[in-house]
Amino acid sequence: MDKIQLFLLELRQQFEDSDSELLSIDTKFDDLETFDSLTRYSIIAFVKDEYKIQLQDDIFKEIKTPRQLYKIIFNE
Repeated sequence: MDKIQLFLLELRQQFEDSDSELLSIDTKFDDLETFDSLTRYSIIAFVKDEYKIQLQDDIFKEIKTPRQLYKIIFNE
C-alpha cells in the first residue's frame, strides 16, 4: 500500500460508513452527506495526532478534497 492509499484509509475513519465508502482522493468534502463541522474538527484532530500538524480551522475551510489535504501534510 502506498502512502496516499494509507492516508486515504486513515482519513476514511473520520467519516460515517456511508460516506467513508464514497471518499476518494478527489472527492469534494462538501459533496459528502455527513461532512459537517464535527467531521471537520475530527479531521483536524486526526492530522494533529497522526502527522503532528496543527491545522487552523480557517485554513482547513479552504481545503476542498483529500488530495489538497494530503499535499499540505506531505508538502507535495
